[in-house]
Amino acid sequence: QIAQKKADKNGIKNINFLVQDSSHLNYKDNSFDVILIINLLHVVPNPENIINEAKRLIKKDGKIVIVSVVDYQPIIRNFINNNFKEKH
Repeated sequence: QIAQKKADKNGIKNINFLVQDSSHLNYKDNSFDVILIINLLHVVPNPENIINEAKRLIKKDGKIVIVSVVDYQPIIRNFINNNFKEKH
């Protein structure tokens, strides 16, 4: 509600704000060109679910960007390293 009020105040019309479970988003497979996961994986009980959901939603040549100011736990780091390889 706060974000919508700020958008309205600034005349931004082409934006939607939704609240959803990040491990079960209501979008079709292969819906996004870019997915940003920022400062999230270290605060959720099952980060693998969020990464798997991102993999479901990303288009074939899309990019998933994971950023955190906190060093990941070894299990998360291993999961990311084993499931994502940078394309050159």
